[in-house]
Amino acid sequence: TVSRYTPAPVSMIPHPLREEFLAATPGSRSEKIIVYLGVLAHRKGFFDAVKAFLSLDSDWKLVCIGTAASAKDRQEVDRFLADHQAGDRVVLTGAQMPAQIIEWFKRSPLFLLPSYTDTGPTALKEALSMGLWPVCYDNTGPQELIRRYGVGTLTPTGDVKRLAEALNRVMAERVWENNAALTS
Repeated sequence: TVSRYTPAPVSMIPHPLREEFLAATPGSRSEKIIVYLGVLAHRKGFFDAVKAFLSLDSDWKLVCIGTAASAKDRQEVDRFLADHQAGDRVVLTGAQMPAQIIEWFKRSPLFLLPSYTDTGPTALKEALSMGLWPVCYDNTGPQELIRRYGVGTLTPTGDVKRLAEALNRVMAERVWENNAALTS
């Protein structure tokens, strides 16, 4: 029990999904779009997501919903995308309201979350609630949800090559189409 670690009272802070995601119905998930949702930062795996995605020979797009934390960080993002010749394969939407995120989720079958640490991945929960197949790094938050529900693919944290291989396999096998947990 927790009392073994601290004599202080312990409280749990609930972290529910936003109502809009609970009320939304999954869309067709038929477009060749992979969604990344989060801060455009190293700790969230943004750069790993882009590297893995761009290493694939595909006609898919990576849609990145979120912003960089500062103007300096945004310059790093822009420089990185230019250096890796992302072109129109990587789309940066900036910050989005829940209704806009839901529309992206309805169009996409895949969700990419290669965070280095994420104990309560709200974006992952929202993507799962909309029927997207997540591909995530294998760490605390994502592993708990993916292993519990049997939906998603985990790869070793920080291994961009394995992340790309997982994306390639999931895209080729179209696993989201044959998973009862996502289609029911």
